[in-house]
Amino acid sequence: MHTDELAKARRKQLESNGLFSPLIAEIAEALIELDGAAPRTLVINHVARRRGATQASEALMRELTLVLELHCVRAEREGRQAAFVSGPKTWALTADAFAFFRKHMRSVAGG
Repeated sequence: MHTDELAKARRKQLESNGLFSPLIAEIAEALIELDGAAPRTLVINHVARRRGATQASEALMRELTLVLELHCVRAEREGRQAAFVSGPKTWALTADAFAFFRKHMRSVAGG
């Protein structure tokens, strides 16, 4: 399969996951560990380290960037609030999402 075809197939797979891709969960977990907001490259490298790599590959950078973009676009299209704010260089959880995830993570860790 040609590289462009692979990219299109992967994008279609990511789009089919809707708002709740496992990659979105990895981004959310990284942002929680980074106090809710951080430079995009730091978040992506944090995900890579959690996976056992020393830093993110270009493929992981593209994939995480794409999935976050798709999450935000789909949330807007469905009339929902996205859980993330994506700036030119920074990613963050919204205040509501940060509070929700922190509470949820504490309840899971605590019992």
